[in-house]
Amino acid sequence: MLPAVPAQLTRAVFLAPATAHIKPVSSRPMPSSKQLAMEFVSANKERQAQMLKDPTVARAILKTLAESPENSDSGSGSSATAATLGGGAASSGPAAGAANPAWTGVITLARNMGKKLALRATLCHGKVADVEVALRSAASNSSVIDITHRVSLEEAGKKVSGGSVLALQPNSPADQPGFDEYCKYFGTKQRAGVARLDGALALYVLPPGLQDHSALRDLYALALPLQPGALIGLIGSGTAAIAACAAAA
Repeated sequence: MLPAVPAQLTRAVFLAPATAHIKPVSSRPMPSSKQLAMEFVSANKERQAQMLKDPTVARAILKTLAESPENSDSGSGSSATAATLGGGAASSGPAAGAANPAWTGVITLARNMGKKLALRATLCHGKVADVEVALRSAASNSSVIDITHRVSLEEAGKKVSGGSVLALQPNSPADQPGFDEYCKYFGTKQRAGVARLDGALALYVLPPGLQDHSALRDLYALALPLQPGALIGLIGSGTAAIAACAAAA
């Protein structure tokens, strides 16, 4: 028989309080940026939208797709996704100078889901966070930013304050005819196209050559030098029509 243990020598030890400061760490290695990008490319659009909700994951995916040499091959699945979602290392700060933009990538526009056009976008002024909203919107909408409304140039000019400005140019020579059609379409109508991004923001697409328009002087003052002949993308607060769409969604 074992000797009895004196009562004064026993002490209850509760592991939960004693280990509360220890943060559990998974033994599984974190996936690399390339692995995340590969998973993203093969995922359905619901999974893609879920992945882009994590800013760290979104930035890793976008950076990897932008750096991939396959992006120039429009026949590959990964390049098609990269062309739609864009690229460039995202940051939370304002746009850098024209020689060193904070973000550049490729986005695909459409008008009522037709006339899809791949455009090389450069952030000339504003926040990369606004661009990330646009990319998440595209990921949840068949990889397209869809223009569904038009507003006057004066109305678009009201969105400049606090907005972000993109210069939009053809992504490849094959995109030039579609780009010219967009320029002519909005230039002839003297209107800005509007695409809802989320419940608060919208993308306004304006034709080039509006630097003398009284309602848009502030836009050009913020975003100079815009590339000659570029379409202008302005990310700003939505219109009443856009807000109604968001409420109905």
